[in-house]
Amino acid sequence: MEFTDSQVFAGYVYPSVVLYGHIQGDENEGIKIAINYNTYEVEHVGGPKWLIHQE
Repeated sequence: MEFTDSQVFAGYVYPSVVLYGHIQGDENEGIKIAINYNTYEVEHVGGPKWLIHQE
C-alpha cells in the first residue's frame, strides 16, 4: 500500500480525511480510505474486490 494523495475536509463541513493510493508495485489498483478524524473511525474503504473484506 502506497498513499499518494490526501484530502482533508474542514470540521464544519465534514470531519473527514480521505487517503488515496495504490497497491505497491501496481499503480492500476487504486485504494481510497475515508477516516473521521474526530472519532478515528474508518467510514469508507474502496479498492479492488479481492483486497476489500466486508465486516
